[in-house]
Amino acid sequence: MLTDRGISAIGSILEQLQPGNTLIVWKLDRLGRSLKNLIEVVSGLESRGVGFRSLHENIDTTTPGGKLVFHLFAALAEFERDLIKERNRVGARVSLAPPTSPSMRVRTRRFAKRAGHGRRTA
Repeated sequence: MLTDRGISAIGSILEQLQPGNTLIVWKLDRLGRSLKNLIEVVSGLESRGVGFRSLHENIDTTTPGGKLVFHLFAALAEFERDLIKERNRVGARVSLAPPTSPSMRVRTRRFAKRAGHGRRTA
């Protein structure tokens, strides 16, 4: 049994697998960061005779149904990551945008004064 040490440790783990072994991960995102990468890794495992299971998503690629479910969950996981990235980008843009209403300007000035960023006079 090998424990998770992050994505960087996956390479050494994959090298140690032999035909008949099964790679078991907690979640799909522990194996790769993109759908393309996940599919490449699982296809490589399959060509070497190594099975793949994900405990959280209950996927077992040694069966035809498991392969189908793998591809569906991998696509959904990538979609979710993209949504999170987009939300973060939008949130950052909104937080850096100038205030658009007078009440927001007042709140922004009050917050800046409390944080010590108000106008200073000599």
